[in-house]
Amino acid sequence: MTDYWDQMFERDPELLELMKANPGYIFEDSIESTSVSSYWSSSFLNDVDDGYAYKEILPAVAVSRYVTSGFMGVTVTDYFSFTGDNGIVDRIYEDYNDKLAEMYVKYRVSGITEWAKDTMGWGFRGQTFHLPGLEIARAAMTADIPECDNNAFPENSAMMGNSQGSRYKGEEKVLRNVTVTLAGTGVPYQLDPYTGKVGQIADYTAGDGTVTFTIDSIFGGTAMIYAVTGNQEKFDAAAGNKIVHIPEADPIDLSGEEWKLIIHSYGTDEDADDPGVSRITDVDFGKQPLAKWSDLPASEEQLEVLGVSDMKYVSGMGEYTLHFNAPAGRSGCDGAFIAYDYGRDQIGAVIVNGTELPANNAPDRVDAGSLISEGENEITIRLNSTLYGMTFAEHIGYQSGSAVYGMGPGIMDAPDPDAYYNGLLGVRIIPYIFGKDEVLN
Repeated sequence: MTDYWDQMFERDPELLELMKANPGYIFEDSIESTSVSSYWSSSFLNDVDDGYAYKEILPAVAVSRYVTSGFMGVTVTDYFSFTGDNGIVDRIYEDYNDKLAEMYVKYRVSGITEWAKDTMGWGFRGQTFHLPGLEIARAAMTADIPECDNNAFPENSAMMGNSQGSRYKGEEKVLRNVTVTLAGTGVPYQLDPYTGKVGQIADYTAGDGTVTFTIDSIFGGTAMIYAVTGNQEKFDAAAGNKIVHIPEADPIDLSGEEWKLIIHSYGTDEDADDPGVSRITDVDFGKQPLAKWSDLPASEEQLEVLGVSDMKYVSGMGEYTLHFNAPAGRSGCDGAFIAYDYGRDQIGAVIVNGTELPANNAPDRVDAGSLISEGENEITIRLNSTLYGMTFAEHIGYQSGSAVYGMGPGIMDAPDPDAYYNGLLGVRIIPYIFGKDEVLN
């Protein structure tokens, strides 16, 4: 692909200058690799380590089956099988898939990213998912901006949060549940260079000159320092040992309250010349208990304004606002987290008493610091849904009997009715304190 563009630029230098003057991103749509044979190349084995014990038979295992992936998931078809292999062949095939994923990242994602940057100052954004063996986290962290499919229906839930140790939503790059092993003996600490806070990591294992622990989440664009020390007393004194600790006090559960809800619905603007322009319709649902959008008591008039026959087809932004009183007796707390539960959507913003906090969809909570005070407070949470609901409602290709896309109503009306939904379902205020001689909880 880069050779093609290089040839284009050679024939049309003005095009290259125009692209340099108008920087943007090269976009790659979802990887829907459909084939009736295994992926291979003349140089494939060059990327396999010479010390790999099954290098000579890897080609035979690779051609024994093939994988098809796309909108509806991944299927494996066997051409022929091996006998008496005791499961070794399946493990070799996984090695083959892992090597494919490594080569995709090395030659495709990294190659295009570096070429675009060096050639014209552009970036690379792509829907990095649905390739057998590909770790979503790895491809997502390689691209400048990883994207989810704007539909994100249940069968592709891995795009929004997968089980391979990574989770990313929108343009946020996150690694979750990362195991770290440091050489040395003693106690591990976490040092935040941005805030200067230092915390002792309580849950760790030690042995054979190493210390191992798990990090809940690492965000792209941030830095964190981890260290092991055998001189804990001196380290605590030098660092100040200002550590987060969650007290025994019960959280303030706001889930049962009635929140003021306005839905800003997104749909096609038939009067606009630009198909990328959406029609935004605002519908005020008044005070509502937290629930799935599909369960909201919408009137026929509201459905008509939204342009849908059912609330499950609504796409857009839900703006939830609540005034509440924080009880007295929490003056000893230094701050509070706001934790939230929601559906197949994303938290776009959290606003506490007029101050907007960075939205965080990885640990599903934000640090409100000392913004919540005793007495009356106001919280606004903006929830952004995917576009699949409105796409299904408006596009014949996603509706029943479509021969073009091969998608029936089973995608939206899944056997499990809870497989797809939007809506804010729960909000809790969790207080915390800073203090010496405590451990990071």
